[in-house]
Amino acid sequence: MKNIIKLMKYGLRENLIFYILEFLIFTFVLTTIRGGGKLIFNNITVLVTTPLLAIILGINTILCIKGFYSNISKARGRLLFTTNIKGVEFLTSKYLEFLIINLPFYIVAAIKIALINSLNSVSVLNIYMLIEFLFFYMIVTLIIIIVDCYTSSSEGTIFFTFIALIVLKIVTDIITLILPKWYLSADKIRFGICDFILSIIVIVVLYVFSVNKLEKKLDI
Repeated sequence: MKNIIKLMKYGLRENLIFYILEFLIFTFVLTTIRGGGKLIFNNITVLVTTPLLAIILGINTILCIKGFYSNISKARGRLLFTTNIKGVEFLTSKYLEFLIINLPFYIVAAIKIALINSLNSVSVLNIYMLIEFLFFYMIVTLIIIIVDCYTSSSEGTIFFTFIALIVLKIVTDIITLILPKWYLSADKIRFGICDFILSIIVIVVLYVFSVNKLEKKLDI
């Protein structure tokens, strides 16, 4: 647990000022949008809040992926791992770090939406969106670990990770067509249960392979 906390502190320090400024701007923008109690203004508030949250999560996900790759690279990895840690500890710290960075944005958005009495559907959509970004982050980083073991340059890692993501997307889409169409409904929003389960299975499989590769890396 000490190693996980230490790694999280190290990771959060890298872009801490940016995340704080980003959060303050995000909060300021949402607080300046007023529903006014009228349906049209409430709808505008929802239409602004959800896309804005998606943009923030997208930016943060890219930064987290960049930081993740920087941490496992041979150039900077040795500076990070001054003590013996396990691959599981490293991955756990990075995924908790992702949630710590992004959860405050979701909470602020949920509070804003709750104030205009649209909590049920939109907040469920936003939490689902947060989970989707987390899953994407996990899949990308796990693939990076595997690919990085077989490439000798960062360019090669980026290229083959991109190819792997495309192939994985095609395969999962084909599997999804075969699976039953089960949905979980929240107001007017439907979520694919089989898609969700398939994503978890993909993450578990990649995780098993990645942990083994990660612990064999010289800089880990």
